[in-house]
Amino acid sequence: MSKVKTVFKVKKIDVEAGGKSIVVLNNEDAADLDLSLMDRVRVRTDSKEAVALVDLSEKYIKKGEVGCFISLSEKLKLRNKQKVFIEPIEKPRSVEFIKKKLDGHFLEKEEVKGIINDVME
Repeated sequence: MSKVKTVFKVKKIDVEAGGKSIVVLNNEDAADLDLSLMDRVRVRTDSKEAVALVDLSEKYIKKGEVGCFISLSEKLKLRNKQKVFIEPIEKPRSVEFIKKKLDGHFLEKEEVKGIINDVME
């Protein structure tokens, strides 16, 4: 079994996403990490870390690179070609609450609050 690469070279992307931390991974790298569009990952440098949403690219981001939107780049003080670690993290519980609602079930007050909190992060 081959080892999944979790170290990537930063490619800063001059795009703002309303303060959201977003990374762009090459489709192949995302598949290797079992990641899909809008999954969450932990991005870690030697001294800082942040959670980011995943976006995908077939051509703009090369294999072994990670594109980082402005908000994330500023939060982690990233530089182009800097090495960072990418770690998939579990989906928030609110995803299950949304599925529950889509299946026609009633949501408890705490479940609704959970959805709102996750969206606002």
